[in-house]
Amino acid sequence: TIDTKATYDSIALILRYDNYYYGDTLQTQTYRIHEITDKFEPKDNDQIYFYNTSTLAFNDEVLGELSFKPYPIKKDSINITLKQSFGENLFNNFQNKTVENYDDLEQIFKGLTILSNNNDNSVLGFNPSSSVVRLYYKLDEEIDLEDDRYIDFNIQQNFNNISSNKTATLLNPITDSEYILSSSKTNNQMYIQAGSSLNMRVEVPYVRDLTSLESENGGTVINATLKMYLNPNSYNKNTSPIESLAVYIIDNKNRFISQYTNSDGSPIYATLNTYNEELNYDYYYSIDITSFITEIQTSTYLTEYALLFQFPDNNQSVDKLLIYDSESDKETKMKM
Repeated sequence: TIDTKATYDSIALILRYDNYYYGDTLQTQTYRIHEITDKFEPKDNDQIYFYNTSTLAFNDEVLGELSFKPYPIKKDSINITLKQSFGENLFNNFQNKTVENYDDLEQIFKGLTILSNNNDNSVLGFNPSSSVVRLYYKLDEEIDLEDDRYIDFNIQQNFNNISSNKTATLLNPITDSEYILSSSKTNNQMYIQAGSSLNMRVEVPYVRDLTSLESENGGTVINATLKMYLNPNSYNKNTSPIESLAVYIIDNKNRFISQYTNSDGSPIYATLNTYNEELNYDYYYSIDITSFITEIQTSTYLTEYALLFQFPDNNQSVDKLLIYDSESDKETKMKM
């Protein structure tokens, strides 16, 4: 409800940093704001969630633009002033009671999209739960010169759309999510990157042979630990890599079967370890894969299953890692 004596002042998008950043934050960034014209829901009929490849149509008109130098650690937010006519339209609809509930609002305002310039050099994270569109208005100056008011539009839904260009890279052959690119063709290194969703697939091809060896020697697999060593040039030396990687069981077409879990159903993660405490930047991930191997050994149909590793925040960051495979000429190659 807006007082009938109120007058419109301005409208702005306030984006509050969540302290995540990637890339060169010393360079000026430019953000442009556009109004979404699609209903805010996934376009594919069989999807109920947004993904980082999802899109929504938006108006070409720029509602607001800001060039700024980001300070994601030192400052709490950025403020982007939006077009007067856009704010006045919302204000009038509220004041005239044309909009009285969420459904009414959705008829005239679907949402906003935030675009960065193609040559921007950093990715910034913002907290959707504390970011708002804020509409300012004033009451009659005769009542109180300082009596400013505002209405906040909280973010109900949001998603990141992230695209990548692999043309000039060793990853160019990857055409879709089913494509499996052997690490023998990528300098014996395995790539993981959030955002563009480059995931690492690890196969254990000779598990069946272990069964015959166990029969011959009367033994059994008690424990199997996979160690995956990082290329130290693939992450920021000023900070340690992410503490854990999410792990999933996938089939021969990279389709998700399930998250890798303990017997009680709790997820198992690959956890970060250090092997050079003096230098304090040489790391590896380790994970117990005993249950995965046992399941393959005892199954008649899981022989083509593999483990997939990705960042836990795969859709909300662009962090990357390089991991040496088992055929690498490095001493720190993948091993079990």
